[in-house]
Amino acid sequence: MPENRRHRRLAPPASALQPSRGVDGPLDTWQWLLAAAVVTAGAAIQASVGFGYALAAAPVLALVSPALVPGAVLSSSFVLCLVMALRELRHADLRGVAFALVGRVPGSWLGAAALALVSGPAVELLFGAIVLCAVWMSLSGLRLRRAPGTLLGVGLLSGVMGTMTSIGGPPIALVYQHEEGPRLRATLSLYFAVGTLISIAALALYGRFGVEQLRQTVLLLPPVAIGLACSSFTRPWLDRGRTRAGVLIVAAAAAAAVIAKALWS
Repeated sequence: MPENRRHRRLAPPASALQPSRGVDGPLDTWQWLLAAAVVTAGAAIQASVGFGYALAAAPVLALVSPALVPGAVLSSSFVLCLVMALRELRHADLRGVAFALVGRVPGSWLGAAALALVSGPAVELLFGAIVLCAVWMSLSGLRLRRAPGTLLGVGLLSGVMGTMTSIGGPPIALVYQHEEGPRLRATLSLYFAVGTLISIAALALYGRFGVEQLRQTVLLLPPVAIGLACSSFTRPWLDRGRTRAGVLIVAAAAAAAVIAKALWS
């Protein structure tokens, strides 16, 4: 009898044996379907115009499961950007990428340190605010001169934003937004491929990237591949002025929803 009582004390409750759902555990089927849909769309947009994957996908994924942001979004973005960079590498502005990456390094560490200091609703509020700031930057019509100091500055800002929210594209995209398609896509893809690795390393140092994020990344890669394949069909259609407005509307609406959820949760 004492032995039976000891076993009963050691046995976990039945609820503890069930996998958790939502933000801290495996996603339900509908959640993964929604995540796959926005990842496919975001990958197709980025493969068509050079940026927009995280801007389109991250706000929605933050609503589906905050655990996917920024780690899984960053690592899946790395795979997408690496493929794109290799595809059009000859068009890349290597000098500009180098200056921007110098700024990205300290920006990534600052972003990871800030992320380690805040949690819960504060992260969601900060996330929503940064996304709205990114949307404003894209809508502002700013035209930045491609000088070393400018590239260092936007690299720093991109590192902070990208590490905290996985959305680091708008600052660097503003510098190259008036370039032709191949040069824009190649330069941004090369910058993002290396820059996301820096951000992932910073997150890992602060314990915010590990095996679970790698598992989530593997699940996101098939829709990334589908989006990349679809870009050969979407590129001509999106290049006719439809991409930018759609991405910014979705991002702004999702960011507002994230902020509302944080305020009323």
